[in-house]
Amino acid sequence: MQKGTKTGNRRRIIDLATPAGFNQHDFEEYFLNVFLATNLAINCSNNLAFRHVFKYIRPGVEIPSPTTVTGHSKWLGKSMGDDIRTCLPAARNISQAAHTWTSPNKLGLVGIVPYWISDTWQMEEMLIGFKEIRGSHTGLIWQV
Repeated sequence: MQKGTKTGNRRRIIDLATPAGFNQHDFEEYFLNVFLATNLAINCSNNLAFRHVFKYIRPGVEIPSPTTVTGHSKWLGKSMGDDIRTCLPAARNISQAAHTWTSPNKLGLVGIVPYWISDTWQMEEMLIGFKEIRGSHTGLIWQV
């Protein structure tokens, strides 16, 4: 059985395995993932209390600046876009849609799907993003 903490919304937070050693590059990747997964403002990396947590855990860590985090996120976005483009057909007009819905167990979800017409006039589609969303998803405004 996995050890974890029960939260107020009845979800279990599972403690992850600790990596074998510290690597600054990996830390910066995990650091960026914190911002992407929680929708935190990138400026939080300048917040003294936020920085203090990381310095407490590892005093010698180099905490990325907002400029560095932004640069990493742009690189990640370009890299992911390049990966997705290699999976899509060349020389096609491609439309993209974001679909939001609520699952039977009341989870808000969003899916990103490009659509195109094949050489045989069939509509094709590919799921390129899928994520749980929190809060209202009326179709007007939502954040991933």
